[in-house]
Amino acid sequence: MSRPPPDPVFVLRGSDGAVNCLKFHCHEADSPRLLFSGTASGKIHPWNLQTKRSMGVLDGHGGQGILSLGLCDNMMLYSQGRDGAVALWDLHEGRKDVSDTIPVSAVGFCQVEMFNQGSSRLMAAAGVGPAEIVGMDLQSKKPIFSLQPTEGSPPHGMVMALKADFPVVIMSSTSQKHRDFVGEPMGDKPVSALAGIGEKLGGRLEEEGFDKAYVVLGQFLVLKKNEEFFKDWLKTTCNANSKQSADCYNCLKQWCDTFL
Repeated sequence: MSRPPPDPVFVLRGSDGAVNCLKFHCHEADSPRLLFSGTASGKIHPWNLQTKRSMGVLDGHGGQGILSLGLCDNMMLYSQGRDGAVALWDLHEGRKDVSDTIPVSAVGFCQVEMFNQGSSRLMAAAGVGPAEIVGMDLQSKKPIFSLQPTEGSPPHGMVMALKADFPVVIMSSTSQKHRDFVGEPMGDKPVSALAGIGEKLGGRLEEEGFDKAYVVLGQFLVLKKNEEFFKDWLKTTCNANSKQSADCYNCLKQWCDTFL
């Protein structure tokens, strides 16, 4: 005969709505162990696990439910709400105000994923397009990459969960050159500023009259952002290989998604 389940050691009560998610904070030996609970009413309750009492209420999602909670570092909590925003909370000195917000898609229930790439702190989230994943830099609050199925591929369905495997994903998508280019308006940048286009390919493009990045952008738009057509054009015009063409295409597409 199976044994009955054990009784709870303690019960925390006091939330004003159903609990959607939980996150423990037990990193520092000399600080109290905390448990954060996110509710369907959009509030976050920090619980002190020593006193078994709530330490207050964090309210930053306008009454919309909390989808997920996590920690950027030991003293920075993030919450993802159904209001289409990720709120950052600075936990130093018991602060209860939102320190910053990052807009994300409010479609679906996919939780965001935080991870590091070098010295950068990045966030991946489901995009607005079918099966789209977008990546953002937490410091600049700007998108740095977009991952989408290739044109003509079978339907992938809605993104439901994310887990970063950044040595693979980021190396193919977010070089520093890519981030620099998509992070600001194009202006009068030379063609060599495009990701995938170095001095050698840039020189060949200049010989064909494509001396500025915006001139290549014009060709990109003439080809209606078609990936296959644009890569074929780059190969024909400057003998770009498949990786160089893919880097340039992704760079221009991300720039268009951000600024056009």
